Amino acid sequence: MKKKSLKIVCTLFISLLATTFFYSCDKDTDCYVKVTTIDAQSGKPLSGTYVSLEQKGNIYAQEITDADGVCTLTLTAPALMNVVAKYEYKADGLPTNKFFYHKGETAVRLADGETKEVTIQIDRTGEPLSDPR
Repeated sequence: MKKKSLKIVCTLFISLLATTFFYSCDKDTDCYVKVTTIDAQSGKPLSGTYVSLEQKGNIYAQEITDADGVCTLTLTAPALMNVVAKYEYKADGLPTNKFFYHKGETAVRLADGETKEVTIQIDRTGEPLSDPR
């Protein structure tokens, strides 16, 4: 009788461990950052803005904002990242490979399966930075 009870308890325990193991393997560990870019003066969305997740000069994810000034970036591991937004344009009368941009940025800490929402304001009244291509 004791052997039969012990076998049942062991079987249930192993089943519980297996269920826990397989359930934890399906967990979504991707991290998401939903970024909205807006003009600092007008408050209107800035479409076509290049947004990237960067750390120590390396780019880990990059997207371009849609007509509503929104994009979502995905990172496969938790991290502390800089969210950098560049609004680019070509100045009239300059060579075709000369672009200017205004930049805004913030930092975000990402955890497993988490989605963060950030808004970046870009001030387009200041002196633009140049980016020769």
